[in-house]
Amino acid sequence: MQRRRRPSLVPDLYHIKRSTLLKSPPSTRTEICGTYTDLDSAQAAALRRLSDEGFARETWAEYAENDLTLPEGKVDGWAYSPNIVVHARTGGGGGAVGEVHTVEIESTPNSLGVRAKHDGDGRVSDQLCYVLREIECEDGVASVEITGIHLSRQAALTAARRELLGEDRGREFYREYREQEVGGRGGRGFGGGDDDDDDAEGPVVVVTAVGPDGERYVVSVTHES
Repeated sequence: MQRRRRPSLVPDLYHIKRSTLLKSPPSTRTEICGTYTDLDSAQAAALRRLSDEGFARETWAEYAENDLTLPEGKVDGWAYSPNIVVHARTGGGGGAVGEVHTVEIESTPNSLGVRAKHDGDGRVSDQLCYVLREIECEDGVASVEITGIHLSRQAALTAARRELLGEDRGREFYREYREQEVGGRGGRGFGGGDDDDDDAEGPVVVVTAVGPDGERYVVSVTHES
């Protein structure tokens, strides 16, 4: 059962969403790298993300930064999504396009009333679980959205199973609809084993579906990486 929280003075949360577009096979890998209670703190963390992973700026074939704290939330001539803070690309060799790496800030309402840590960096102290919804069109263009934040793995899994369903949209709405078995018991772990390893990485797929127009849906649950 989701724990009840008293109302927070922080109305919105800012999540660091780290994505890698892989070319072979074509796929998108998405991680959530922390949640913050103010945009400035999230912006600073997003700008550091690739260097914190050990990537030197000069190693990228392309590298661009956006400033979401400026008026209008973007710099002049920004060619990418306005929520993206960093857009980088590796060299593919022989003129080929390499992997595309993005660091994005996505905002959601603070429905849980969570708060930042007391050390002043603006990062939320709770270990959150996130529901992600990926939609891939027939032309291969994919988008990934955070559709829910939860204080427990079980609450996130329950929400993920309901994500694509509603009063006017049952399983029969989709060409295909499949709910995956997810192992493990309670806790935050995503390994599905008896130990329920809290350090398991990557989203766990809960639901896959194909819409009436051929679009592909993947609903998954993950924790901070």
